[in-house]
Amino acid sequence: MRRGPRRLARRLRGDRRGAADVAALIVIVPLAFGAVLLFIYVGRQGTAREEVTHAAAVAARAASMERNAGSAQAAAVAAASRTLAGSGTACAGGPSVAVSASEWSAGGVVTVSVTCQAEGVTEIGAPTRTLSASARATIDHFVLYGD
Repeated sequence: MRRGPRRLARRLRGDRRGAADVAALIVIVPLAFGAVLLFIYVGRQGTAREEVTHAAAVAARAASMERNAGSAQAAAVAAASRTLAGSGTACAGGPSVAVSASEWSAGGVVTVSVTCQAEGVTEIGAPTRTLSASARATIDHFVLYGD
């Protein structure tokens, strides 16, 4: 009878059948988790790029509706900030908006550039990334210019 428990104990100590499964889980699970986090990061950065492009277009349209360059700058900043905040895109320090027009007159073209330091997925330690976009709009013919 003593042989039975010894043999069983020796057999259990020498049994390595489950070791490969544990080793595979130790490698595969972190790699799969890392791939999921990478997809989330890339998706959020792509969405942020689209939102910055959209904010530039909205800001250009808002600037083109104003009577002078000073009020166009203020309108563009407000429109870009409102658009980015509404979409949930966070810019570190707020968006930087530049308005330029060669000539401020009806039918002229206004160009708006929006730059945003989009915050990464901070939970995984991803860095911020600088995104820029610019858009052009024709200055409205029906707005009375000058004050």
